[in-house]
This record gives sequence, C-alpha cells and structure tokens, in this order.
Amino acid sequence: MQDRPASGPLSLLRTFARIRDVIAAAQAGPALALWEQAMLVDHHLSVEVQVGGARRAARMATKSWRDPGILHFIRAKSEGGHLSARRHYLRWIQFKGTRDANGDWTPGSDRLLADYAARGYPLRALQSFPGMTIVGFLTVPLIEWLGIGPERVTAHEASPAEQYQWLRLLERHWIGAEQGNRISYTLKIFTDRHDLAAFRDIVLSEQPLVRCCAVLPSRPEQSLGYEYLPEEEVTREAFAAIVAAITEDAAEEAIDLEHLRCESGVCPI
Repeated sequence: MQDRPASGPLSLLRTFARIRDVIAAAQAGPALALWEQAMLVDHHLSVEVQVGGARRAARMATKSWRDPGILHFIRAKSEGGHLSARRHYLRWIQFKGTRDANGDWTPGSDRLLADYAARGYPLRALQSFPGMTIVGFLTVPLIEWLGIGPERVTAHEASPAEQYQWLRLLERHWIGAEQGNRISYTLKIFTDRHDLAAFRDIVLSEQPLVRCCAVLPSRPEQSLGYEYLPEEEVTREAFAAIVAAITEDAAEEAIDLEHLRCESGVCPI
C-alpha cells in the first residue's frame, strides 16, 4: 500500500482540480480539441470517483494536457455493447436485520425493512448470511419500454452465432469500420446447450471475424448453487403480481429510485 493515494474526498478534490485545469486551458486557448477535453474530464471522473477501498487511484500525467500517453490511453478505451440479460427482474439488496419467532423485527434491524415489508416489497431472510434479509426491487430495462415487442432478443435467448453477428454489426455501424477501437463484449456459452466440441467450433469459426470478444463458458444460474443472485429474472405474470402487491408510490420507487442508487456502479449488494 506504499505510495498509494487514499480514495475519498481528497481524491475527488484532486479530480476537480484537474478538471479546473482543463477548463482554464480551454479558456486561454485550447491546446486540445473539444472532444479531447471532454474525454479527459470523463476519464478523470470515472477513474478517481469510482475507485474505492484499497484500490489504487490511477495517476495521470498532470504536467501537460497534451501528453500523448493520456490520449492514447483514452482512445484505446473499450465501449460496452451487451444485449440485455433479462426482460423483467428483481434486484435483490441486502439489509441488516431479521424477524424473530413472533414475526417481529429483531433489535438492531434496519428500520427500512419494516417499511418495505409494510408496503408490499418481497423480502427473504438469508440462511448463508445469518442476520441479513434481502429486499427485491422491481427493475425493467429501458429497452423494454421502447415498444420493440417480440422482436427484442436477450443475451440468454440469442445463439452464439447471433451474438457474434450482433457484435459485427456494432463494430461496423457503431464505432465504424475504419476506427481502431473495439467493443467490450462478453459472450456466455452455456455448457448445458453446447459441449466442448461445439465450443471449439464456435470460437474457430466466429472469433476471427470480430476484432475482440471475450468468450465465457457458463452454466444456468439455477445450477450455480447460490442461495440468491443479485438479479433474479421473473416472468411477466410474476412481475405483474408483485407490482399489484406494492402500493403505487412504492412501485414507482422500486423501479426508479433503486436504479438511480446503482447508477454510479455502487450497489449495496
């Protein structure tokens, strides 16, 4: 941990100082194009604000904003283009607390648990984490509201060949055929559908046709052996039943507030 700057308010203040320098340089006569300035700001925020704990806060050159190493690193950053994993799902969030034999919340339980229970949220006490309860928050990806209907396909529904074709289309029409960048994409191949020979054939035939793709053999979630997963897909009918059990204001919070809470990438899971 030597020579590693601590994360927290000081790191954030340093980020703001660097952004201030970018703005001051632009006002004095920009040495960088506007898009380069914007990407510098975005990069410093993403690196300095999202790091936490003992993770090292990335050190960027601060002597000159025209340092080619910075821009080379930024231009090499990948973009994500994954298909949605689910249509309707519950996002399970852990809270400290559990009920006693009489159904009352034990002393020290998070006060929100009683509130969520009274308002109709699904709750489940954990066995693998004694003293903890998870609360399910309804979540619908934005793409579900766009009216695409049955033509929309999730990552679980698309075959490996279809996902490779999706990735090729993104490389051609999103980042462009002449750009040097690549798209961050992880393709899961489920071992209950494809054996080792099929896996080899898929990689040999499809991988050379894209710039970059991470291939991850995986199993169905229900066979992983965990008591719960952070996200649990539910059917449309089950989703509607949960919505009906929650008061109108609470249902709005379940979809919107929890989505905003995790927008920064820090979810209390």
